[in-house]
Amino acid sequence: MPGKRSVAVILMLVWGGARAGELVVPERYRPILALAGGAPPEFASDAILRVVETGRIEDKPSRAALIEQAFAAAAGAREAVMRRVVRGAGIDTEAGMRDGGYRLGLDAVSLQSRAVGLMLKLDAARARVLFGEMSRPALQPLSCRDALVYDVSAYYEALAGVLDKSFSGPERAREDHVNFALNSLAAMTSPAELGPGLRMLRAVSSFTAPQRELLESRLGAVMEAMPPDGRSFEAARMEIDAALPSVLRDEWLKFGQRMAGSQACGVPVASGAAMVAPAAGSAQDTMPETGPLWATNEAKAMLASARAIRFPGGAAFPSGGPAGQGDFQERFTALLNELGAWQPPEGEDAAAYYHEKCTLYEGLVDVAPAGGPRRRLIEDFAAFAAASTLQRDRPEEWFLHVQGMMHRVPFTSDGEKNQALDALARTGNPAMTLYAALERLIPSRPGGQN
Repeated sequence: MPGKRSVAVILMLVWGGARAGELVVPERYRPILALAGGAPPEFASDAILRVVETGRIEDKPSRAALIEQAFAAAAGAREAVMRRVVRGAGIDTEAGMRDGGYRLGLDAVSLQSRAVGLMLKLDAARARVLFGEMSRPALQPLSCRDALVYDVSAYYEALAGVLDKSFSGPERAREDHVNFALNSLAAMTSPAELGPGLRMLRAVSSFTAPQRELLESRLGAVMEAMPPDGRSFEAARMEIDAALPSVLRDEWLKFGQRMAGSQACGVPVASGAAMVAPAAGSAQDTMPETGPLWATNEAKAMLASARAIRFPGGAAFPSGGPAGQGDFQERFTALLNELGAWQPPEGEDAAAYYHEKCTLYEGLVDVAPAGGPRRRLIEDFAAFAAASTLQRDRPEEWFLHVQGMMHRVPFTSDGEKNQALDALARTGNPAMTLYAALERLIPSRPGGQN
């Protein structure tokens, strides 16, 4: 991946010296674009794309400039490509939290694929050029102990769009789109690409039957050249089994034998939300390492305290806490004090501690007494998240809880949602300030404020 550059510098490069005032953008979106200029690249790119996706940037040159800016900023994203937790692994684990963060689509490939898709609607020829400039990462072979596998679906969905929409009639007559697809298939390096690649070939309507069969048959040579990667193969096997064309059956059988013979990875089966157990015949040393949460005595004690507040007697309170229970607010305040003072024991993984503490804040916000106690919980959460070093090392994983809190704060007549967004903005954290503004104008889920 290229070295990180400030988004403000990228903006100048893309606009070729044009000033932001020369863009024809509705006034209400200008503060978001200004905040994006100071945010980390993945957050800036996502915010700009969300502005374009509103459909309210009517000036085509301005829309194109914003898409170009988002595409360029995405190249600086910390994560190159999306990853998914292996099937059967626990969700209440570090690997499960990383999976949740990846699903936000803040990796370079996902963001740039979004930009290509938007450009296809505006300038298909330019979209093809952008696709060729994408930061296609080399997918290095994984080990059996890896709990996260590659997901390059967004890349191949963008490729399908480019193949269908960016080639003219004369270009298709010369089969330029077929050669373009062949070059993309030849660059495959991982079993994780085979499923998305097969879906792409079936999705492109501009291929004739003979052209599609030619492309599918070429995948046999691609598989033969792939390095051993038992974990990626095991994760992709079921999907490919179901989608494989008959022309590739023999090659697929040989490929599977080669993968299993070099590195036979265990198949996990779920045993509770936080547990992973090997399936029959799978040795423990071939299983993925998921990183269980709530493993320390301190974390277990905090979880028990939070459950006692949220589920007294095994029943959940409604939003705002129990009616007619005068000591609830006092007990809730005591829990907030305990949660705020909680520090990880020496040696505990910093990411695990962050996820555990944020999960408790999120799980308590809707039962917090309305008014002061809920405001305090949100402010405590915002300060904790803003100070976390995880935002530098794994920004998408860090942001998972920030977005989760924005979605969990109840809507009330006294404007608690806006007060929560104000608390995020007051931290001064560039990403949190940016998304507080975004949530007011472009909510990330149905039911948000406009």
